Amino acid sequence: MVNGEIVLRDGKLTRIDESEILREVREAAPAYLASHAIIDQRNSAFEPYFAEIHRRATLRDIGLNLRWGYEAMARREPALNLNRACRRRRD
Repeated sequence: MVNGEIVLRDGKLTRIDESEILREVREAAPAYLASHAIIDQRNSAFEPYFAEIHRRATLRDIGLNLRWGYEAMARREPALNLNRACRRRRD
């Protein structure tokens, strides 16, 4: 219920024609996928460069504590060095 109006009944939306939305999506999808394929093909030229950027970035310890987040950083707890652990697995 939203603002006193029932918007969902028996798992169906009452204010939206779901079958019409699905029909529109199915109609638009082929053109979208075709244009996306062209963009994806053009972008594939950059893939080796981004892969190298990612490889280098994962080797650098930035002191971010991914397990406990910002709260642990505020308490000055030592950072979990996932980069070193990942490097060991790769080697």
